[in-house]
Amino acid sequence: MGSAPALGVVFDVNVYLDALLYKGDKFPELVKVPPTTGMAPRDCLSLAFDADRFSLHISPHIIENIADVLHKVGLPSKLIGESLQALVEIVQVSGGTVVAPPRLAFDSKDFEDNMVLDLLKYTDSKVLVTSDKGLLALNPWNHRLILSPMDFLEHIL
Repeated sequence: MGSAPALGVVFDVNVYLDALLYKGDKFPELVKVPPTTGMAPRDCLSLAFDADRFSLHISPHIIENIADVLHKVGLPSKLIGESLQALVEIVQVSGGTVVAPPRLAFDSKDFEDNMVLDLLKYTDSKVLVTSDKGLLALNPWNHRLILSPMDFLEHIL
């Protein structure tokens, strides 16, 4: 018998940025399971790299927003490119996808939030991880959980 499909998960832009801009070392190495860096977004991303608890999905729109913010905080272009490539590799290792979803969600007043919800719905992911208060207020949304990084860690571990 085959194993159950992995839990589909989407991380909002803020989760990636908090993980990437964390000043700790050894990223994305998973030093300890469960991870205990004290930085929940970083621990979430490390668990995706572990590749056996969930599949992570990302869109070009999210990748572009990450790149824009990293550029605005002054990171060198080469480092930004390497960081984005590492994120794509983590998504692939987790069994997830990089996909540009069609417009499907219109429940938030914030256009950017709806773009994240589009990805959640299109990939049939069951969990969105975010620190965005507007998105967290929608929980549950369309039979899907919207969790903070800390709540996600508690849920998945």
